[in-house]
Amino acid sequence: VVQEQRDARNKVLRGYFHGAGVDGADETAYARRHTVTLPLAGCSVGKTLESVSLEGLGVRVVSLRGANGKNKSVGADTVLGSGDTLVLSAKAPALALAEDRLLTG
Repeated sequence: VVQEQRDARNKVLRGYFHGAGVDGADETAYARRHTVTLPLAGCSVGKTLESVSLEGLGVRVVSLRGANGKNKSVGADTVLGSGDTLVLSAKAPALALAEDRLLTG
């Protein structure tokens, strides 16, 4: 009984998490999360989240952790710093564009 419940729950979750794989499903169609850590001399360091325009790519910033390990508030006027780690949520193609924009401009 327990194994049947576990199998049913896992079947529901399969495809929601990256790498779980759903037979015949296009993995680019599902939103996922991705982390990006800004390097010391990153081109987005010193810019606000609004000026980086991730929302225009269809990417949402789920959370932001500063280089000191403390969470920072996420808002349009939030200034990005070196060593900040952003947790992003979007479909895979948009995440790739967002990472490129954050790291190389």
